[in-house]
Amino acid sequence: MNYAIGNENAGSQSVGLAEIYSPIESHMLAVDKLLKEQIASASVPIAQRLAASGLASGKRIRPAMLLLAGGCFSDLKKTHVAAAAALELVHVATLVHDDVLDKADERRHEPSLNSLCDNSTAILTGDYLFSKSFEVACATGSLESVHQIAQSSCDVCEGEIRQNLATGNFELSQADYFEIISMKTARLCRVACGIGGVLSECETTTIQKLEKFGEDLGMAFQIIDDVLDIVGTEQRVGKTLGTDLSSKKMTLPMIHCLSEYESLGKREELLSKLKAGITAEQALDCLRETHSITFAREVARGHANAALNFTSELKESQFSTALKQLAEFVLSRTH
Repeated sequence: MNYAIGNENAGSQSVGLAEIYSPIESHMLAVDKLLKEQIASASVPIAQRLAASGLASGKRIRPAMLLLAGGCFSDLKKTHVAAAAALELVHVATLVHDDVLDKADERRHEPSLNSLCDNSTAILTGDYLFSKSFEVACATGSLESVHQIAQSSCDVCEGEIRQNLATGNFELSQADYFEIISMKTARLCRVACGIGGVLSECETTTIQKLEKFGEDLGMAFQIIDDVLDIVGTEQRVGKTLGTDLSSKKMTLPMIHCLSEYESLGKREELLSKLKAGITAEQALDCLRETHSITFAREVARGHANAALNFTSELKESQFSTALKQLAEFVLSRTH
């Protein structure tokens, strides 16, 4: 399977996702098959548009986290595959809604769903995928897994609502930002690893450690995504960039920059630019002056390193090695 990672496995990153996923290759194929079956079961127009939008592909990091976490402690079963597919459906649903909110034209190097149809249809398609995720989750036969997937869906939506309400709030604190990304991104990663442990019948303390690993990895991933929205290129990242700036959403680099500009006596000047609509070039000049991109990368590095520390506690196996490599994959995006 060709995972959509663009050029992210170039340079300092020696291991790509295909190699990381090798211990769970057959199970990832099973997840992909189940996802495609669920999309194909929709009405023909929806299925065709989903496939054309590129949403049927992707890194599949959340399913991989669940399978690798579970594989560290038991043989993988169909229940692991069903839970992994359910979580990915939740994730894809959030991407559909994200693209509508961000007015994004591209997703994974393909036209976004909202650019292929009207916003109302895209939103309803996202709702459909959320509903499908719960149907698939029931196939796990695990009430705890279904509960966790349902709760994470609520948390993701709440995080998105809070981020949307914070649009144009240039006083957003770092603490508020961290809470928002914890809910809208890291929560699914946390639940993925936790469910992997639940379905492998791990002890509560082990499940909690797996959840912390997922949380840290999810936090690092989102912070780097926010950095790449500013300094990335659409060819490499595979989606419309600059949406945070254009929609006046505050992310860690700009929050840090405003804080640093306070001591430089330039905060009000930057605020005026932000309110008027700052250009990408103007933003980069400010962020470079305060080393805010470097700051954000270092915060992401801290979370990724915390995840790496956990992998050293695991019994050595192809699954624990892959979990470590996955943490390094996320960390490599900070260079």
